[in-house]
Amino acid sequence: MAKFIKADRLAEVEISAIVLMSEAARQRRAEGHDVINLGIGEPDFNTPDHASAAAISAIHNHDTHYPPIGGKPELKQAVAALYNGRGGSKRSAENIIISSGSKYTLLNAMLASVNPGDEVIVLAPFWTSYADIIRLCGGVPIIVPTDADRGFRPDIKAIQSAMSPRTRWLMINSPSNPSGAVLSAEDLRAVGDIVAAHDQCWLLSDEIYEHIVYDIDFISVADALGDLADRSLIINGVSKAYAMTGWRLGYGVGPAPLIAAMLTAQAQGTSGTTTISQAAALAALTGDQEILISRQQSFRSRRDLVFDHLRGMNGLTVSKPQGAFYIFPSWQNLMGWKTPQGMTLNEDMDFCRYILDAADTVIIPGSSFAMPGHFRISYATDAASLKTAMARMSQAIAALQPA
Repeated sequence: MAKFIKADRLAEVEISAIVLMSEAARQRRAEGHDVINLGIGEPDFNTPDHASAAAISAIHNHDTHYPPIGGKPELKQAVAALYNGRGGSKRSAENIIISSGSKYTLLNAMLASVNPGDEVIVLAPFWTSYADIIRLCGGVPIIVPTDADRGFRPDIKAIQSAMSPRTRWLMINSPSNPSGAVLSAEDLRAVGDIVAAHDQCWLLSDEIYEHIVYDIDFISVADALGDLADRSLIINGVSKAYAMTGWRLGYGVGPAPLIAAMLTAQAQGTSGTTTISQAAALAALTGDQEILISRQQSFRSRRDLVFDHLRGMNGLTVSKPQGAFYIFPSWQNLMGWKTPQGMTLNEDMDFCRYILDAADTVIIPGSSFAMPGHFRISYATDAASLKTAMARMSQAIAALQPA
């Protein structure tokens, strides 16, 4: 039998630590342990009833045929209406693409615009898929760290130093996965000034956590950088705010030529997004938005619960996140310490596996997000589970001994 040879484009794409931790947790559950998973970035709420009802209605009305490749006109118009006029920019259906999840929107953008060797600047810590998608499309991710001591704010001088004639995109994510940082108008303007000064570079803003912010107002690139509307792409969707992860629906908002190129890429991929999901998304985006307020308040209380517990644990340092549903503490002060079993904690995975084994709690290594020495907790689960997990973690960390 001939040996399978993996494509070169996959050489630098590895199974993520998120998957590895999930598999380890699954095995531990199979052994009879009560494992609490704080690793998954998925709200524990249900899809709004009116969105589900719209999907059921679409089925009954036989809206089950091939969709338009770039999205149904009524949904594209609804998304355009959310952005039209903001920052002085006009938005219509030609500025919108509907995709099978915001992740696929990002993939479409990279396929449509990145040539081999082109560079894309990403600010660490960043969601693990960013770099892999860039590499799959032949691009080179240029990683620029942010400063944890400054709440993971962008380092403008470092970004400027990273720019080159090959820089095709500068990618930002606010609110951030995994840090929960929210960029201010000042931050956005500083980033926008860099892009404006480099004609070959465009700005990509992942705003999927737009509606999950605390103690601060969310500011979109659409509002702060309207003058860059012809060189920017906003990525968003319904998965996080409306608890519609399984519906797989995201969208992109950008200049018509870029959207047209992304449409060409999508035509050879999914050929469009399921009509059932589009019906649900339309109802979610245009229906009663009160649900967003109550859910945001719930996430805020969970954030406060987890933050208060973590800052009391010896050896951890933690910044209070202003958005999303993640917190990103540092465990660097515990590096080199020993577990009760005598194992030395040298790397992020060592620490996270120890927490899984000793506290039956899943957390994700910071190295997955290009920032070693940290770990990510998702607090998108119920308060009772969070309290139990925090108590277990506190006990496990207290059991560590200096080398």
